[in-house]
Amino acid sequence: MNTGANVHAIHVLEDLRSALVRFRTESQDALRVIEQETRRTLEFLAEAEARWKGEVQRREEVVRRAASALARCQASGYCDQEGRYHPPDCRAQEQALLRAKRDLAEAQAKLRAVREWIRLVQQTAEEYRKEARRLAGLLNEDLPKATGQLARKVAILQIYTDTAPLAAWNSAPVKGPASFAALSHQADVSDVHAGTTDVQLVRVSQVIMDDMEHVSGPEDFHKISYEEMKQGFHKLREVVQPAVEEGHNVDYFRDLDQGLGVDYEHGYQRVYEAFYGDSAIRLEKSGDVYRVINGAHRLWVANQLNIQNVPARVIEADK
Repeated sequence: MNTGANVHAIHVLEDLRSALVRFRTESQDALRVIEQETRRTLEFLAEAEARWKGEVQRREEVVRRAASALARCQASGYCDQEGRYHPPDCRAQEQALLRAKRDLAEAQAKLRAVREWIRLVQQTAEEYRKEARRLAGLLNEDLPKATGQLARKVAILQIYTDTAPLAAWNSAPVKGPASFAALSHQADVSDVHAGTTDVQLVRVSQVIMDDMEHVSGPEDFHKISYEEMKQGFHKLREVVQPAVEEGHNVDYFRDLDQGLGVDYEHGYQRVYEAFYGDSAIRLEKSGDVYRVINGAHRLWVANQLNIQNVPARVIEADK
């Protein structure tokens, strides 16, 4: 017998997604703090090495002067009229030379200790950074994909529970723009990335920002506010981009907005069209860099948010 899914406690999935987002943010903060502390420690040790290296040089000079003073004192003996030699009293110079040598030995030991600490800290830091890079890769790549998947599944399950009575699901497929079947349908191969085949991910660091003098701060955003664009990038990263990579097109996001009960201005369809539709960012590629044709405000926000890649339409510059 065909029975519908008895969906309960969708909020648990949303709580899990929120926990993963918090974990990502807190972990990234922790990685930054540890890296800063590691650099500060190495800088402190480098300063200590320079200080003790200078101190060794200074104390070596003190030893040389003390040795010269002792030699002069020892050469100051004399013979009296009867030919008897009278040695000089050089005990003060001998004590000064001993103290200078002890001080030099202390500075040399300090310098060796600092250099050994530098070696140990550098070795430990490199071992840590190797593992930290692996964790950062998970936080920057895998975890956003996972939270995006959860966000979409939560949205789909919410639509399922809000728009489809259990009895209707038991008797027949749900029909209408917000049906679960339509939202979970995987596009045919011929439909994958429909309308997005000429959109590609571009590294923001390769985009020349010098041509964007008209965008210098949030006050330069008029049609769409700076905060709205920030929210749009969040939706792009968490929901829209992962769904596009799975082959979904504008119909998916239109149905998703309808199922969630949000209007176009606040929905996912608008974000999709802003990055994959007719309003997508347009760039001109020249060598390894890109010049902005359209989308300067979005690129400025992406740069401010340290987003590495953005979807854009690219044309080759005339040779």
